[in-house]
Amino acid sequence: MKLNFFNNLVEQKLLTTHTCYLGKVTRVNGSYADVQPLSLIKAFSDANGKKQALLPNVPISQSVTEYVEVGAVVICVCSERDISQTRHGQFALPSQRRHSLSDSIIIGCLNGKSGTSEDDVTITKEEFRVMLTA
Repeated sequence: MKLNFFNNLVEQKLLTTHTCYLGKVTRVNGSYADVQPLSLIKAFSDANGKKQALLPNVPISQSVTEYVEVGAVVICVCSERDISQTRHGQFALPSQRRHSLSDSIIIGCLNGKSGTSEDDVTITKEEFRVMLTA
């Protein structure tokens, strides 16, 4: 019985530790976008999943800003700590929040602007560009 409790406890912690996910852009406002995570969530005993909450005002990395548009599938990473203050370039003591969806940053775009198709993966950096085509 104790083993199940600890296994469930570990599983629950892993489910709430966010690292990287794919999302769909629903709105773009300058260097920020609203993102709908594409992976569904469900309870252990539930057979059906449900959508995660829409994430408003996710910062877009400068290296991919030109590719992000409404409907684009984007690659988002979650910071280890709260980025509320540090994303503006300020030093700050972070809150206790860790690996939260609230601390997402868009770092890539799977199918945005510039003539890419759904089969293309574009990863950009200021000095170089890699395009993988199926």
